[in-house]
Amino acid sequence: MKFVFQKRRISLNAGLQLFGVLVAALLSVTVAIAVFSSNQADRQSEQIERAQVANALELHLDKAVNDATFVAIWDEVITRVNVENNKDWASENITDYMTQAFQKDFSFVLRHDKSMLVGSSQDGPVDEARFQQLKNLLNPVLDALLADVEKGKIASFIDPQRVLPSYYDILDWQRAIWRNEIMMIEGSPAVVTAMRVVPFNDQALTKFPPVIVVNITMINDVFLAKLASSLSMEKVSWLENAGSKDSGIGIPVTSPDPELGTSDTIGHLYWQPRHPGTAMAKSLFPMIAVIISVFAGFAALLLTSLISASRKLSEREAAERHAARHDSLTGLPNRLDFKESLEALARGSQFQPFSVALIDMDNFKNINDTLGHDTGNALLIAAAHAMKKTLRQDDLIARLGGDEFAVLRKASTSDEASKTLGEDIQAIFSNPLEFASNSMTITVSCGVVRQVDSGTNVEDTMRKADIALYRAKEDGRNKSRVFSEEMEVAVQRRHAIDTALRAALGTNELKLVYQPLVGAKNRKTAAVEALMRWTSLELGPVPPSEFIPVAEKTGMIIELGRFAMRRAFTDLKEMSGIDLTFNVSPVQIKHPHFVSDVREILAETGADPRRIEIEITETVLMEESDRLRHILLDLKDIGFRIALDDFGTGYSSLGYLQSFAFDTLKIDRSFVKNIGRSVDTNTIIYSVVAMARSLGMTVVAEGVETEDQYAFLKAAGCALLQGYLFSRPVPLEDLARKREPLKAIA
Repeated sequence: MKFVFQKRRISLNAGLQLFGVLVAALLSVTVAIAVFSSNQADRQSEQIERAQVANALELHLDKAVNDATFVAIWDEVITRVNVENNKDWASENITDYMTQAFQKDFSFVLRHDKSMLVGSSQDGPVDEARFQQLKNLLNPVLDALLADVEKGKIASFIDPQRVLPSYYDILDWQRAIWRNEIMMIEGSPAVVTAMRVVPFNDQALTKFPPVIVVNITMINDVFLAKLASSLSMEKVSWLENAGSKDSGIGIPVTSPDPELGTSDTIGHLYWQPRHPGTAMAKSLFPMIAVIISVFAGFAALLLTSLISASRKLSEREAAERHAARHDSLTGLPNRLDFKESLEALARGSQFQPFSVALIDMDNFKNINDTLGHDTGNALLIAAAHAMKKTLRQDDLIARLGGDEFAVLRKASTSDEASKTLGEDIQAIFSNPLEFASNSMTITVSCGVVRQVDSGTNVEDTMRKADIALYRAKEDGRNKSRVFSEEMEVAVQRRHAIDTALRAALGTNELKLVYQPLVGAKNRKTAAVEALMRWTSLELGPVPPSEFIPVAEKTGMIIELGRFAMRRAFTDLKEMSGIDLTFNVSPVQIKHPHFVSDVREILAETGADPRRIEIEITETVLMEESDRLRHILLDLKDIGFRIALDDFGTGYSSLGYLQSFAFDTLKIDRSFVKNIGRSVDTNTIIYSVVAMARSLGMTVVAEGVETEDQYAFLKAAGCALLQGYLFSRPVPLEDLARKREPLKAIA
C-alpha cells in the first residue's frame, strides 16, 4: 500500500510538475504574445504619429502661405508701393497686420530689387541695418522667387481634391507666386514665406515691377506648442542633431540647398510617443498574474482576452484604413480609392477596356444656399444611394468631393457602352430622390470617356472626362456627353483664343461695327447697335460666339467691355440724330465697379447717356436679382435706358418685366424666323407686343430678313426693327458714307 501510495504521489508530483511546466509555458507564451502584440502596436503607432506630425507641419506651412494671400492678392498694394512708395500704408495694412493679426515674428514689404520698403517685428518696426542682417539669410528664397517671376511661373489656387485642374481652372485669374521654406535664421529654425503680390481684379497692374511680401515665423516654443496642441500631444521639441532614445521619436526637417539642388537636414522634431501597446500590456500583466495564481485555467482566458484585444486593434486599424479611402458622408469610395482602382485597372496585366464618368449636380450651390447644407448633405446621400441601387454591381462609384461623383465601369467594349453609361446615370436622376420623408428632382451633367489601351495615363483619362463634363454643361446641363477628339480640339481652340485675345487688347485687332434699328413705319434709322468684331493676326476672323464666352470665363470681358463702351461712346458724337444701343455681358454687369466704370467713361468721352440704351439678357435676371435691380436703377438715374435682349430664350416672366421696369423689349430672332411657319409663333409675337406696350415698353424685333417678316412685325405693333433686310453691321465710316447725314436709311 505504501508503495502504491508513493507511486501515486510520484505520479501526482509528476503531474503537478507537468502542470507547472504547462502553466509556466502558457505564461511564457502569453507574455511573449503580449510583448509582441504591444511592440507591434507601438511600432504602428509610431509610424502613424510620424505621419501625423509631418502632416501637421505641412499644414502649418500651408497656413503660412494662406496667411500671406490675405495681403498678396490685392490691387491696391501694387499701386501703393510702385506708384506712391507709401510706407505708412504698407506698414499699417501689411507688415503690422501680419505681425499682430497672424503673429508673424517678422514681416517685410520688398521692392523688386530686394530692397526694403517697410518691415515690422513683434518688437516694432525693423530698421535697415536689422533688415540687412536678415536679408543675407533670405537671399536664397528671394532669388528663387524672383527667378520664378522672371520665368512667368503661375501658381493657381485649385481645389486640392481634384485629380487634375480643368482647363478653365488654369484660365482662371492669375494667383500669387510664392516660395515657402523652413530654414535657419540666426541659428534658429523658421518658416520663411516669400510671395509676389498680384492683382485681384485689374490684370493691367502686372506691368509694374514685382512687389514681394516676406513673412518669418520662428519655430520656437510658441510654434512648437501650437503644433503639439494640434496633435493632442504634451510637447514637441526641436533638436539640431538626432536625439537619444530618451528624447523619444522624431522626424527630420529639411531645407533646400539651391546651389546643389538638394535638401539638407537642418534639425529634427522630437516627442514622446504614446505607445498604446505598452500601456495596454502594463494594464493586463497584473491581471495575468492574479488569474494564473488563482487558477491555471484562467491563463487560457487571459490568452483569449489578449487575442480579442489584438483583434479589436486590428479592426480599429482596418476601420481607419477604410475611413482613409471612403467618403464619411456617403460611405462611397473617395478620390484616393477611385484613382488607385483606376490605375490598377489601366496598368494591370489582364487589361480590359473601361469607361469613366464624371458627374456634377446642376446648380447644387443654389440648393445649399436656399435650403441649407443639411438638405444638401441629405441630397448627396440620396444620390449616392440611388446610384448604388441602380447601376451595375461591379461599377465602382465614388464621391470625389463637393457635388462631384465618378463611376468606373469595366468591360466597356464599344463607344455605345460609354454612351449607355451616361444614359444610365441620367435615367437615375430622371426620378425624384427620396430623403428624410421628402423628395426632390434634380438634374446632373455627365462627362464620359472610354479607354481601350493598356498603360493608359490615369490623369489624362480624368482630364478627358472633365472635358466631356464641361461640354455637357456648355450644352445646357442635364446632359451626358462622351469625350471625342473634337472636344480636345475645342479646348485647344479656346486656349488659343484666350492667348490671342490677351494680346489683342493691346493692338488694333478689335473693332466695333454698327447695325441700324429702323422705324417700322418709315424705315428711317432711329438707333444703331454696337457690335464687336475681332480679326486676329494669328487666328484670322474669330466670331463673338467664340471669343465672348472665353472672355467671360477668364474675366477679360471686363476689359473688353470697357474698350467697347469707350469706343462706342466716342463714336456716338459722330452720329447726328440717332441713338446707340449696346449689350452688356452678365459677368460685366455683376462686376462691383461696373457703374463707376460707366460714369468714368461717360465723363471721359462726354457722351450723352440719354441717347444710350443698355441691353441685358434674360439669364442675368435669375441671379442676384435684388443687387441687379439696384444696378439698373443707378444706370437709369444716370440717364440710360434699359432694354431686355433676346426675350423668349430664357426665364423671363411678367413679374420680372414689372419689377425691373425695362424701357425696351427685344424679341429674339428665333421667333422672327418662324413667322408664317407656325401659328403659335404668330400668336406669341402678337401677345408679347401687346403685353410690352401695355407696360409702356418699346418693342424691337431682331433678325428681320424678309419683306414678309417686316410686314407682319409692323402690323403686330413693333416700333423698331433690326436685321439684314435693312443693313448688315458696318464700320462707322461706311455707315456715314452710305447714309449721310446718318439720320435715315432710304
